[in-house]
Amino acid sequence: MSLGFLIPVILGIVTVCGSQSLSPSSSPSTIAPSPFPYETRVLLFGDTGLVLESSLNTIRETLVNANEGFQVDTFSATYVGGAIGDGVLNLTAADTFVVPALTMDITTLFTVADRTALMNFVNNGGHLVIAGGCSASYPNFPIIESNDMVPHLLLAGLVTSRTYVPNNMCETSGFTSNISPEASSTRFTQPPLTSTVRASVASLALSLGVISSSLRPVDEKEYVIYGSRSGDPPVAQVFLSEQGMGEVTVLGLDYAVGDLNTGWDPPLIVAANNSRPVLSPTPQPTPSPPLPYQTRVIVFGDTSIVVPVSLDNIQNILLQANQGFQLTTFSVPFASGDIASQKLNLSAHDTFVVPATFVDLTKFLSVEDTLTLRNFTTNGGQVVIAGGCKGSRTFSTNVTQLLLATAITEVEYMSMECSSFPGEPVPRSFDFSATRFNVPSSPTVLNQPTGTESLRISSSAFLPSMGRFLVYGMALDPGFGEVVLMQRGSGDVTVLSLDYAVRDAQSGWEQVLIVAVNNSSPTPAPTPFSTGSPTTLPSLTPLTMSP
Repeated sequence: MSLGFLIPVILGIVTVCGSQSLSPSSSPSTIAPSPFPYETRVLLFGDTGLVLESSLNTIRETLVNANEGFQVDTFSATYVGGAIGDGVLNLTAADTFVVPALTMDITTLFTVADRTALMNFVNNGGHLVIAGGCSASYPNFPIIESNDMVPHLLLAGLVTSRTYVPNNMCETSGFTSNISPEASSTRFTQPPLTSTVRASVASLALSLGVISSSLRPVDEKEYVIYGSRSGDPPVAQVFLSEQGMGEVTVLGLDYAVGDLNTGWDPPLIVAANNSRPVLSPTPQPTPSPPLPYQTRVIVFGDTSIVVPVSLDNIQNILLQANQGFQLTTFSVPFASGDIASQKLNLSAHDTFVVPATFVDLTKFLSVEDTLTLRNFTTNGGQVVIAGGCKGSRTFSTNVTQLLLATAITEVEYMSMECSSFPGEPVPRSFDFSATRFNVPSSPTVLNQPTGTESLRISSSAFLPSMGRFLVYGMALDPGFGEVVLMQRGSGDVTVLSLDYAVRDAQSGWEQVLIVAVNNSSPTPAPTPFSTGSPTTLPSLTPLTMSP
């Protein structure tokens, strides 16, 4: 028989994770401790319109309680064709895909993209584990006709390109099946296996074997795990088919009732395990200790305004800085009023970083936006603006960073010239020691990264007594700065005259960016209580009352 029907879609995934002890049992557990030191990401097919719910629940409980480090997710929504191919049922986020006992042939729902994605999942190293015995939903239960299209075997055959023939009888509670010698060629020789599996005593969980002659031979990478290729008829209760770098395992039981004593849990656990032994890690140099607190950084990331490569490099420098930065990127299209309305929420951050821009950002700012930026710095926020000369020379403006700095600080800054000479390092200026850049991590000089042009800013507007400092540059006439800082209230604005289109860790520009962004101060050690002699209070003169 071949059944199929289409069900409306309501898609979703429910996560169940666990690593806990097995439930108490009247007999000792046959499951040994896991030899695997890390997790296998298991995705369970859980549409209860297509799978036996008792089978789903038993398999999920077995895997969660297996002490194997399984991370178990369940696709519990209604399945429709295309969900695998479209990534809604996301196999790329799983190592093993487990399908409980099916109540119908789900291959009739698959699109070409579904079939291709499922086969690619297995060929690229994924494990497909399919359970299915004799279900009461089969019309001929408990007798299986040779021409019956058994759902779990149809699914296996779709991936392996085989037609698997079911045994013509469901096995009863007295049936046992021994582990096959062929299992020694597979990973089923490892714990936690037992030597036999038996049919469950539950009438809805009778096992169903596959005629072994319908399997490929061993030299074609298809193995009988429990059962035999001889006998009358030759039956495999569990078999495995290697496909590319992955494998398909078929377990001939519905798992409608959990029972450790049947021996069926261990092969399920081994089949689901898709992990490899972890190699000893290569010793890594000890990184410098991070700051004991975070600077909350928001980066302006509208790529219709900022240069994408500048944005990417600045983000990566900050993420790799080991300085406790908590990084957020405002990556949606920016509109006038977004800062004032807190869509771009400065109040939740300590530092606002603007990478190199194509255009003048101030043209997008409302009056309220500009006032909000000024209040942000006045109240302790830091604005860091990057921008060089854009060495490609395809942009008409090269002073957009200064226009933004002027809008915030209300002081006009002038550009002088572009510098593209790697042999001319820019030193610390005389003002350096009076700024927060005076820390050990600041470089002594800045070197020009090859292929970039920095912008030299006129020193005429910079007066330390007014809180405006040349940090890196020359104060001589005509003086210039390439890193400048303007204090405003308890915050400041820093302009870095490089677009960061090229990363060069040796140039000093990355370290300067990190110092500029850092908006935190070392936590002072608590003042110890005095342990000296107690202070003697002066004696009080008694009051006398006049008669």
